[in-house]
Amino acid sequence: MVYIDEAGFNLMPSSGHTWSPVRQIPIRETGCCYQPLAMISAVTETGSFYYAIQEESFTGATVTDFLRGLSH
Repeated sequence: MVYIDEAGFNLMPSSGHTWSPVRQIPIRETGCCYQPLAMISAVTETGSFYYAIQEESFTGATVTDFLRGLSH
């Protein structure tokens, strides 16, 4: 038996801080954009752990490829 889970997440920080002079609105500047990631993982009854990470969402075909890789 294999337990499988898939999740999507973003590496953008959920909190932060900034500063500005008194009575001025702080402007937060970022130099990059944060790419969302998708991860799929599997744990077997014997405790083996497998995972895959990619930048695009998993589709039926990519999940199937992942599962086929487990059987080898």
